[in-house]
Amino acid sequence: SNSTEVDPNHSFLQFFGNDRTGVVAGQRWSQDWEGRPPKILWKVPIGEGWAGFAVTGNLAITVHQTSQGEATVAMDCRDGKTRWETPLSAIRHFHPLGGAGPRMTPTIDGSSVYVFGAAGDLQCLKLSSGEVIWKRNLLEEVGLSKAQAEEAV
Repeated sequence: SNSTEVDPNHSFLQFFGNDRTGVVAGQRWSQDWEGRPPKILWKVPIGEGWAGFAVTGNLAITVHQTSQGEATVAMDCRDGKTRWETPLSAIRHFHPLGGAGPRMTPTIDGSSVYVFGAAGDLQCLKLSSGEVIWKRNLLEEVGLSKAQAEEAV
């Protein structure tokens, strides 16, 4: 149903949530998913990656691997439709230990979204539109290649 409302007071603004506890305050979930499974409101395909979602109001934001590279996407929580999508980097990230795609969860702070790509691309985006406010490549700034950065882990 497209009339589903998301309480704007409930948010999950970063990896493991607002307090990094993995808990959404005030939400009560059924413990019996076999007898009372959650109702699926929508499903949409998404690219590869290991990113979680950051949520605020009616926007759910993540990063994923597209055919053009890594991208940040904002979807409407009520219907799953893409509200905006912004390229992050023009690489196809792949590592034998984890497969393809980006490895981070966006962070929302006020009207900004922060994302960090596998090739060192750090972006600050406008929450409402996905417009790039600023960007930097941290690997270039410290003089490391992507391969050198992965070896250091």
